[in-house]
Amino acid sequence: MIALLLVAAAAGENRARIGEIEVTGPARDLVLSLGQSAETRIEGELLAGERARLVVPLAARGQGPPSVAPRITWPVEDPLAPAGSARFLGWNADTSGIDRLPPGIVARPRPPAGPDEIELPVAVLALLPAAFLLALLARERRTASVLVSLAGAALCGGWAARDRSRPASGISVLELAQGSGLGLEVRAQFATATLAAADLSATALEVDPEGARVVWVGSFAPGSSWQARSQGSALYLLRARDWTDRSLTREKNELADLAETWLREEGEWTARGAWTLGTPLPPPRSGAAPPGWLSSGLPQGIPVLLGRIEPASGGREEAWIRLTGLR
Repeated sequence: MIALLLVAAAAGENRARIGEIEVTGPARDLVLSLGQSAETRIEGELLAGERARLVVPLAARGQGPPSVAPRITWPVEDPLAPAGSARFLGWNADTSGIDRLPPGIVARPRPPAGPDEIELPVAVLALLPAAFLLALLARERRTASVLVSLAGAALCGGWAARDRSRPASGISVLELAQGSGLGLEVRAQFATATLAAADLSATALEVDPEGARVVWVGSFAPGSSWQARSQGSALYLLRARDWTDRSLTREKNELADLAETWLREEGEWTARGAWTLGTPLPPPRSGAAPPGWLSSGLPQGIPVLLGRIEPASGGREEAWIRLTGLR
């Protein structure tokens, strides 16, 4: 009981409470509301006579299951037409497994999350002073000067929009403690986080700032993903991971290929370079210190291993591990 209380105190609010609803058409674009800070939208349409039973996330606040059912509404264009129906069936029990994790893992600092930086090609940046000079030379011909300025601005704006159209990057961290077969996977995103429908019941969502408004958006399409949106907020998807079949010791790496590693012993960090699967921990070597956010807030007096997982081809998300008590 004490361990459960410690986990609850260390963890933030879970803004991915799971409920079930039953909808009979005609109905479209449902909105489930739990007050000002939480809303779930189900996009799409059910025709007259169609029926769907859906598992939906709701961004309820507080600890434990909510005491009230969400309000369900949808637009009605013709009050005289046959009306559909929607009813809330109840809240599902928390099956994320996070309450079974060691409290120290749950309490570790979350990775940083912020808006992606826009990267403009060098060629585009080189054109900016050229556009300025052309506009300056054509200043006596006002129309031409304005057109040159607008062309330069459009070029930069176009590249910025193109850059933002790429999938949002993020950071994931696998939190591990030697002696525990369960780890915590933390995926950090900014403003928007996507979650597969199959992962709903096994995932918790934390938001920073904690009281920020969260909107979940999904659809009637079977198996479609859900998206959590919270403007200007850091979003953290948390999931317990079983790693009993993969060990990570000084003698052998059976977890993942690590592009960089660091080991802290007796209060000192040493760089160890890349650590590939099936090999022992590399010896100390010269190298930069680990990122500050990754090495802070960890327990003292025990060995700590930090590592950056080798990214998949074409992947933009950074993936890291933090293991305490390396043997």
